[in-house]
Amino acid sequence: MKKLVLFALALTVVIGVSAQKRSSNWAAKKMPVRKEIANDYAPTNPNPGISSPENTKDGDVSLVYAGKAGNIYYALLEEQRCMSYDPATNLLQMIHRADPETYPEANDNGAIVSTQSLDNGASWTYKMMLPGDGQEYTRYPQGYIYNVEQNTDPESVIIGATGPAHQGGSWNKNFFVSGLNVDPFNESHVFFDMGCSFEATRYGDAVTDDGYVYALSGCFEDDGSQYTTFDIHTYRGELSGDHISFGTGYAGTVNALDPTTYWWGTFSTAWAQDGSIGYVFGVGLLNDFAGQGAYNPIVWKSTDHGVTWTLLTEGMNMVDFPGLEDVLVMSDDGHYIPLFKGGVAGTVDANGDLQFFSECYSGSTLDVNNCYIPAEGDDNYRLLNVTINPETGITGFNFIANFLSYDVGSDSEFAYAAGANGVGWNHRIQTSRTRDGLNYFVVWGDTPNAETLYNGENAHPDLFVWGHSIDPEYTTWNNPAVQLTTEGYYWFHYVSNQVIPLGGPLFKIPVTETVNQVEMLTNTDLDPVTINFVDGLTYDVSVGVEEAVNNVHMEVGQNQPNPFTGISTINVSLDRKADLSLEVYNTIGQRVYSVKKGKVNAGSYLFQLDANDFESGIYYYTVKAGENTVTKKMIVK
Repeated sequence: MKKLVLFALALTVVIGVSAQKRSSNWAAKKMPVRKEIANDYAPTNPNPGISSPENTKDGDVSLVYAGKAGNIYYALLEEQRCMSYDPATNLLQMIHRADPETYPEANDNGAIVSTQSLDNGASWTYKMMLPGDGQEYTRYPQGYIYNVEQNTDPESVIIGATGPAHQGGSWNKNFFVSGLNVDPFNESHVFFDMGCSFEATRYGDAVTDDGYVYALSGCFEDDGSQYTTFDIHTYRGELSGDHISFGTGYAGTVNALDPTTYWWGTFSTAWAQDGSIGYVFGVGLLNDFAGQGAYNPIVWKSTDHGVTWTLLTEGMNMVDFPGLEDVLVMSDDGHYIPLFKGGVAGTVDANGDLQFFSECYSGSTLDVNNCYIPAEGDDNYRLLNVTINPETGITGFNFIANFLSYDVGSDSEFAYAAGANGVGWNHRIQTSRTRDGLNYFVVWGDTPNAETLYNGENAHPDLFVWGHSIDPEYTTWNNPAVQLTTEGYYWFHYVSNQVIPLGGPLFKIPVTETVNQVEMLTNTDLDPVTINFVDGLTYDVSVGVEEAVNNVHMEVGQNQPNPFTGISTINVSLDRKADLSLEVYNTIGQRVYSVKKGKVNAGSYLFQLDANDFESGIYYYTVKAGENTVTKKMIVK
């Protein structure tokens, strides 16, 4: 029997025929989050955590108007690959639905636009790809740039888009449109019938050097309590004249239910640049690991251009993987159980390995009936990178950061168009890489001080990035996650499939954001929304080694007991000598208590707090060691 918890069931609600809303708060309960700039790391790749706000890039960041979409629903899912970059022509492309008031060629707000830049995002023009006919309404588009020959003339490449459509009020079609990138744009398009009640080709468009274009769709049915069908279809296109033909339908199928005891429901795809291998991946529990694990990465590989898919089982159970003891909380049955949940993203590196990214908690037990429950006492909600080899499975992982907030649900007061038709969001984890696969990156949105200001929700996200290089020149560098912005208005962002090389180890990360501050306050869910390019986001893959060498690794425990009326104790451990201090703040930011231990050696230390020194209420204590800080919440009765 395919058991399915509430988290995955929410996905069917999100994409049902009658609802375009997204509720990103998929968990059965809101998970606690540690409010800190992360300093933990996995020994498989020591990581100094997120750079402090004074090292952010916001001074160099600006918003450049790129276009306008008919409404927010074009940007609903981060799994869509809306943004793409072609290094040979320096062409940046953003695919979205059109606002008819902005684009005179658009016949309805389902028209599909290719917004383009040839100067690294400094200015933008557009081509109307599919103007709409008022009958077949296209939705949720994603796009690609086809330049297998590596031509340098932008007018010599083919641009394309895929996505679902509905006719007569019912979801029943998938669209495929493409054409030579010239004016006037002479498009070729086709509509295929969906293979089930809702099958959308909106997952991870990819172009490979052997001449193929890939797009995924999910074809699933449920009976109200569990999935009864969950097939992932691979659509594969090829060059046909001056457009891309996807034949008569999908080329291959992944059955996600048969090998799984639990299946979360979100999935994506990634391909090697040369097309030699591709992956489909999600999270769940394989039947083979029932009673031996929790929600692990679940991965299929294809080496025949998406026709057949092989499930990876060798080395794919991550329970007690070396290094997890420094990242996770021990389970009730004495294990370190990674519990992956929520969004997934990935890219393929130069070695052909899948670089997998997802949210992760500590699992509470190996018991198959409860293995999806987070461990008690785990106040972290982490972003992990897992390296997966197609033959040997999981070979290592990187702890990247602790999330600073949890998802904004559609029913939240902070949702876009808050109310009956509110639209929520999660951290929108997305990946990018260099064309050669030697450098790869992950970008997400998160809200510092969320617990204090926004009930812990990701209400005002800033952009964060982490990058890693397997280039021989940089492989010894251990890079930090960097907070790139501080303004807190980067909603519904999209990241390009490839980064822009700026010379040496420096790369520009192409990102767009949707909805400006005025629209966030005044729009309904059906009002047009502004798309801006976030200019100035760069990352240097050669930075971080000095910080990694000199940075203090600090572990700070929750004060015990909490809440407290007498004495409460805070445990702190350091891996090297540092100046150690503690400060306590009230809810309006006033410092009410402080103590300095001075320079101390590596080891464990205790801070004791007496409730008599405080009035009853909520406080935040900050432990500082060297340049690192960790902040936690405490309650005095």
